[in-house]
Amino acid sequence: MTSSLGPMMTHPQEGEQVRVLGLDPSLTSFGVCRLTMAHPGLKSFRATTKVWSPRIVKGVVRLDYFVRAINNEVAEFQPDLIVLEGYAYSRGNQAHQIGELGGVIRLTLFLVDRIPVIIAPAKLKKFVTGKGNANKELVMMDGYKRFGIDVPTTDEVEATALAIMGAVGTHGLVVDLPKVNLEALEGVVWK
Repeated sequence: MTSSLGPMMTHPQEGEQVRVLGLDPSLTSFGVCRLTMAHPGLKSFRATTKVWSPRIVKGVVRLDYFVRAINNEVAEFQPDLIVLEGYAYSRGNQAHQIGELGGVIRLTLFLVDRIPVIIAPAKLKKFVTGKGNANKELVMMDGYKRFGIDVPTTDEVEATALAIMGAVGTHGLVVDLPKVNLEALEGVVWK
């Protein structure tokens, strides 16, 4: 289901498996979700989550850790779609390091012919909670309440919510959410 420059946005056939990789980038606690579901819908999905926490705390060696981790994840899971949380522009204290990580992620995916769908942090929060400025605790609580996401960290909740959002936005999967939450899908470049 992928073209040479990213996913083709087709509606899957009844019973077809859809695989979406959700990535919630962080320099120290990078959330990853492998979401698999059968069309139609999100009534039953399987999500496997993890957090990448590199022991290397800075520099190019840490970036290399993420390059290897992303390459392994894509090669093993073979996702139909990759959804990546975009930059949080309000975070100025590590802007250069976060920018480096974002560039490395995008380049790594480009080099394996995978262009991710980018979701702004406020859109992700609005999709899950109905509020674009929700705190992480509310995202975690509403992720559980709305989607049954029961994982130990907010990074894993956000990675899973990104994958769900991608499945809904690109494959036409239906999710029962309030209208205000679904407004978060508008304006996203779904490729």
